[in-house]
Formats: sequence, C-alpha cells, structure tokens
Amino acid sequence: MFGKIHDCIFGSSIMEEDVVIRYVWMCMITIADQNGIVDETIPALARRFNLNVNEMIKSIDALERTDISSRNMEHEGRRIERIRETYGWRILNYNYYRNLQSAQDRKEYMKNYMRVKRSKQSVNKCKQPVSTLADTDTDTDTDKELLSKQQKSFDPSTYKKFIEIYHSSATSLLPLLKLTEPRKKLIRTRWKEHHDTDFWKAFWTEMVEGSDFLTGRQNGNNEKHINWKPNMDWCLKESNFIKIVEGNYVNR
Repeated sequence: MFGKIHDCIFGSSIMEEDVVIRYVWMCMITIADQNGIVDETIPALARRFNLNVNEMIKSIDALERTDISSRNMEHEGRRIERIRETYGWRILNYNYYRNLQSAQDRKEYMKNYMRVKRSKQSVNKCKQPVSTLADTDTDTDTDKELLSKQQKSFDPSTYKKFIEIYHSSATSLLPLLKLTEPRKKLIRTRWKEHHDTDFWKAFWTEMVEGSDFLTGRQNGNNEKHINWKPNMDWCLKESNFIKIVEGNYVNR
C-alpha cells in the first residue's frame, strides 16, 4: 500500500458521485503502487473491494469520464486512465494526493521530534546541579576558550559523516566542495543541538528535498529567486534552520 486518503478529497467533486463510485476511488488510491498504478482486472478488483462486477464497471467508467466540476482540470477532471485495453489503470493525479500527505507527514514528524527534544532539554535543565548553574552565571571564558572547549568535545569524524548525509540526502542542493572553518562551526553548532543521524537524514530528505522552493523546482514570483538554490551553509544558519524545521517551506 502506497496511497493515503487526504481529507481534501471530501471537498472535491467526487463527493457528488454515487457512494459506490466514491468507495472505489478511495480504494484505488489506497492499493495503487508508488507510481499510482492499479494493475488488476475488473473481476479481481470487484472481489478485492467486495463488489459485483457491474458495480465495478460502472465505477471505472465514471472515474474515466471528464468532470467539469473538478477543481483540477489538468486531465479534464478525469481521475484514471487505462494502461492497457482490457485492464490496468493509472491514477492521473496520484502524485498530487501523495505529495499533499507527504508534506503533512513531514511537518508532523519534525513537530513531534522538536517537542520531544524540548521536553528532554527541559528535564535536563531541571536536573542540573545548583553549583553548575552558579558557575554558568559567573562564567568568564572568552569566545576563543569556549570554541576550544567545543572543538575538544566534538568528534572530528562527525564532519565527514555529516557531509556524507548531506550529499546523499540533499541531492538537489549545491554540493559542498570545501570544508572551511565557518562551515565546521555551523556543523558543530547544529550537531550539538541534534546529534542524531536519523534527524539529519529526515531534515535533508523530507524538509529540504520536499520543498519545491528550496530545491529550485519552484522559485516563486520574486525575480531574485530565479535559478536560486541554497547550499548547506544557508540551511544551517540559525534563522533559516528554524524556519525549515518549523515547516515554513513545506511545500513552497
């Protein structure tokens, strides 16, 4: 099963159809493969959906017809098309529905991740010894000393791991050609906040690659964004990073 039912279906013109036709439509979305293909015969679908063959034929005919009331007229409102003469269909707007649900899933995943992380940070802060809190208040380390401490507690092999995840996951973004000191600092800072490889894989593949704006698939109406794509530095900058994690670019 690859397809999911998005609630926007219930506001579409399909709801004006007979209940059996609606049922078949939602079943086909649910059983379609990752390319939106339902590769079965009418009798097989009838058995699978617990309908008789005549009900199945009527539903298929209705879904193949044009629909002047449809909000999406890219295919004249048609919902499916045959891939063979006698059996097998492609859901024409399958990617549209799948992307709607994927964007919602991505946003929910990151929201839950951040909620759990903030909860852990809150607990750790409450458990912090009084002596440690007092030391923090009187801390006189210079920026250079703080940077030195951070570098000592940071495993240098993480740079390589982080960049490998970036290059394998953020395939639409500009590649990283040189690891400069400012970039090392960005990686250390973000890794200290989220030292979890699963988080970074999801960040690049779901939140960044899932955004039409960040990947350059859609640059908006601003001329300065034409042919623009961010690099790793831009995504890791604190203000941009927060916007991405909070879902401001899903799906833009």
